[in-house]
Amino acid sequence: MTEDHKTGAKRWIAPGIPIVAAGVVAAWAALEFATEVHGYVAAYWNPAVMLLAGLFVILGVMTVVSRRTRRFGVGAIIGGLVLVPMFLGAVNVLDATGNIRWRNRAQVRFGPDVRASLVVYLQEGTSNDQINSVWETVLSNPDSGGSGHWHLPGIGGIARVTPVDNHEALAVTIRPDATQEQMSEIHRRLEECEYVYKVLENVVPADVATVE
Repeated sequence: MTEDHKTGAKRWIAPGIPIVAAGVVAAWAALEFATEVHGYVAAYWNPAVMLLAGLFVILGVMTVVSRRTRRFGVGAIIGGLVLVPMFLGAVNVLDATGNIRWRNRAQVRFGPDVRASLVVYLQEGTSNDQINSVWETVLSNPDSGGSGHWHLPGIGGIARVTPVDNHEALAVTIRPDATQEQMSEIHRRLEECEYVYKVLENVVPADVATVE
């Protein structure tokens, strides 16, 4: 390689670094968007990516004024301008190939007239706090970030339904793709819970006349 070629290659290194970095950020954000459990959570990535793009542009404007960092600054501005389109392009590819996790979630219907996989009847006198405890710590796991809780793997949804014989009740819908291991864990937790009185399987809550 001649000296001219080496010099030309070096000139592309400074602007190339922020452009490549923007591409990596766009790909990472698209993967995070695709692997979120719920669509409303994934939607937060749109303003986050726009904010990151703005930071790239701001960095570029701050560094382009100096002769020593001008090439880097130009690259940062370009990276900021193309970050959002690259993110959207990656999301479209993931969507077209069926890799958006939350789009593939089955729609879950709830209600007393809808057949439930499990109907969990609680002990008489169970308080609202205890009912919430069963919902959030027995049938769900706390979010690692401390922002709430997630249903146990294998559970598609939980709903409170009409009490029977003074026993408050929770209807649980099991996902079609739930594994035997996941089902065993759900049943184990319910069996060990002191607030659980009885569990009925594959019933319509409105059709249950008595649990005594």
